Amino acid sequence: MNPEYALRELRKALEWAIAASERPAPFSAVGVFPRWHSAPYMNLLGHPNVLRVATFERNTFAFVLPDGVGDGGGRAAEWPVMVLEVSNAGGRRAYRKPGYREGIERAGMDVGAVVFDGVDHAFDTWGEMVSLQHKAPRDFLEARPAPHHSARGPAVGLPLPDPVEERVALAYVNDGLQLYTDGSKIRGEVGAGVYDALSGKGLTMKVQGPQTVNRAELVAILAALRYAGNGDAVIYTDSLVALLKLRNWILRPGRGRGDKHADVVGEICSLIATRRATGRTQILKVPAHTGLAGNEEADRLAKKAALDPWHLEHNPLVGPEAPAPPRFVLRLARPREGSLKQQLREGVVEWLTKTHELGQVFHDIWKGPLVDSLDTDPSTWMWRRGGDIPRAQLIHVLRMRTGEFVCNYWLHKRGLTDQGPACPLCAWHMDRWGHTAGGHCGFEQVHPVTGLTHKPLGGLATARHNAACRVVASAMVHGTKGKHLTLHSFGRENGEREQQSVPDWMLQTLTGVGRLAYKPDYLMLEGWPATAPPPSQVVKSRGGVAVRVVLADLTFTMDCDSEDWEAARREKQVKYTPLLHAMRAAGWLVNPTVQVITVGHRATLPLSNKNPMLELGVRSGDIQELQRALHVVAAKYLASLVRLTRVLRSRRVMRRPAQGG
Repeated sequence: MNPEYALRELRKALEWAIAASERPAPFSAVGVFPRWHSAPYMNLLGHPNVLRVATFERNTFAFVLPDGVGDGGGRAAEWPVMVLEVSNAGGRRAYRKPGYREGIERAGMDVGAVVFDGVDHAFDTWGEMVSLQHKAPRDFLEARPAPHHSARGPAVGLPLPDPVEERVALAYVNDGLQLYTDGSKIRGEVGAGVYDALSGKGLTMKVQGPQTVNRAELVAILAALRYAGNGDAVIYTDSLVALLKLRNWILRPGRGRGDKHADVVGEICSLIATRRATGRTQILKVPAHTGLAGNEEADRLAKKAALDPWHLEHNPLVGPEAPAPPRFVLRLARPREGSLKQQLREGVVEWLTKTHELGQVFHDIWKGPLVDSLDTDPSTWMWRRGGDIPRAQLIHVLRMRTGEFVCNYWLHKRGLTDQGPACPLCAWHMDRWGHTAGGHCGFEQVHPVTGLTHKPLGGLATARHNAACRVVASAMVHGTKGKHLTLHSFGRENGEREQQSVPDWMLQTLTGVGRLAYKPDYLMLEGWPATAPPPSQVVKSRGGVAVRVVLADLTFTMDCDSEDWEAARREKQVKYTPLLHAMRAAGWLVNPTVQVITVGHRATLPLSNKNPMLELGVRSGDIQELQRALHVVAAKYLASLVRLTRVLRSRRVMRRPAQGG
């Protein structure tokens, strides 16, 4: 699993493996995948030929570098990591070795990973509604083992160098320009860099279009071709994805027209074709992060471009030339087909939508009691951050916000259903939009082997809460109080062990407080270094600095009125008041207010989040960025909750027994 691969490509890889395993020939493949609730490949894990070899807990599994070079001491993944086997019976007989599971688990533990041995319901059953979206090509299904030299991957201009040669500071292929390119994405900002190894000149640029790393890599190659002008040029990139896209376009130009980066790929290939008369163009793959001077300099330039603001000369916006806007023609029907006024109104709305993007900023004129308390910039961030936001997320958020989300209550109110306004899954909650957005449905599934029950929608709501908590925790670590001891307890997910935010060494100083009675999301011991051993007794100061306990919680809430935010804060304050009293009675210095960060179910953020974030050490300049990140998490999981609800309901309808004899 290369971190630069998109979720769609990971699903495609798994679907191809499943398709190959359904053929009679022996087949077996092993892959490493992140376990993300909302990933589009998660519903494929129940296929009979997909087996879980091992799962490693979040923040424990460290990847080797993308090119397979290094000692594996990279950054630990912030999500559970799955090792999957996709095989048929013949493949398992032919390729399995005794003790293979234990061997993989030992290999993970050797690099510090912790094995998760709980039940994972994603592998329960193969759903009737699941279908493969990407048909595996015949040449893949009928492939035979290829010689080693042909498995190194494609390139444009020259084959890839041998692995041994890749480790060497590549000798110049010819006397032309030697250009290294790279792309980077940091905190949602994307940049690209080009480094001229002969002159030492570097170029930085922002990326026009969808804000993804793959596009940044392609834009860097495009900028290098423009910079090269006439004459020979060798362009080095560490992105295999970019090379694959270029190769596919050159071999089959029409095949990639549906890709969101087709405009960049098409212009690159056009430049390569026009340069054939004036010079030779070579684009070669080099290993990433191995100390290759040119590649490291291009990486530095790309990161600088991502972090620096746009500048016309020093950090311009680069990408394919935007096509001319389409001419708008207003066509009116004959008078008998409708009033002229109505036709003009519809035509003007269509014109505004096409020329002024009215449809993309409709939420900006969202009226109601939330206006004064709403932080409008992050609450509308998805509509302004670029074309990489899936359309489904935008649609679900917009329908929820405008009251046009189709549910049983909505249908019943308009007389469009005879089923009543209740939820068809749990049957006793009113099926309003908040029932779906809040993950409140009590529908339970039974594990076919263990017999244990779980709530899939409630589990997804917990995953949403945990993802938002991790975003806040990351901002706290990089904030002004990141050096202080901070403990987390975000809630159980995927059967993982739940952390303890009120630890045993603190509980033993309290009276009348049970071990699991209170689990705030964050407990900060302000003034106590995170690197020091925890205190064994009540402490009020350390080295002349006061030691203070700060409790904080993150909650998702309804966002129909500004009172919803305050009600959520009051509820948390009341919940943790006995814990605050017990700590104060034991002698701890305690912040009397629980810091509560609230997020609306419809991906809205209040202005009142600013004070709790400052109290937790988030830098004032990072608050808007944190609010935006919480908005994106909320919108993504809202779309996932809607999709899962519809899938569960459709299965329930299909399995309903036939009426009558």
